[in-house]
Amino acid sequence: MAESIKAVEDAFRELALGTATMPTRLSLSIPEKQGWLGVMPAYLAQAGALASKIVTVYQDNATRRGIPNVLASVVLNDLETGRVQAIMEGSQITAMRTGAVSGVATKYLARADANRVGIFGAGVQARKQLQAVCEVRRIRSALVYDISKESTKDFIAESAKAGMTVSVADSPEEIVHESDIIVTATTSNTPVFSGRHIKPGTHINAIGAFTPATRELDNETISTSKIVVDSIDAALAEAGDIIIPLKEA
Repeated sequence: MAESIKAVEDAFRELALGTATMPTRLSLSIPEKQGWLGVMPAYLAQAGALASKIVTVYQDNATRRGIPNVLASVVLNDLETGRVQAIMEGSQITAMRTGAVSGVATKYLARADANRVGIFGAGVQARKQLQAVCEVRRIRSALVYDISKESTKDFIAESAKAGMTVSVADSPEEIVHESDIIVTATTSNTPVFSGRHIKPGTHINAIGAFTPATRELDNETISTSKIVVDSIDAALAEAGDIIIPLKEA
């Protein structure tokens, strides 16, 4: 994870310097299947990297088919010839990259003394989120809240194997009250907690919502927070957490 955080930070630096080309992702919905597909190409001039990711999110995969809701493939191209060098299973890469993004955000935006983390969601993404936050802050306690007891049980077991002790929160309010850092890594279409309960100085990594019609944060959370995004254009085109409050303002 430490290496992933550095790689993502370097990529963000290229984006800020203008040496990265990262078009807004092409996406489409498959509503009758509760599905979504996204295609994301990118080119880093300084790193000499050219790659694309194809990712799908099918909300019923885990409950109906026993496979992850999020599936992805990454295609790596040779920069000199364009030839495909590798086609990689991308779910683990996606989880590591998304976790690393939150690691970078937490490194620069969370309070230096933040040591309690609360996580909404108990899937693969949530596990990497916790791992990343622990890389950049001295975390003393961690809470998790998920509507699936089975997912929560697996999350705690996997965290224990990695040397991290995680407790189960009884309610969303407990997460918010007890955490300096909050992570939302869910597939929820609606806010997962009330902004009325947030303490001043709390840092939030909101990573679950990815379409204009889905959100994890309510209007109060957005209106009272300093918002930092990787791409303003992409956020205004895709992030329901931001788009919905703007429309309702």
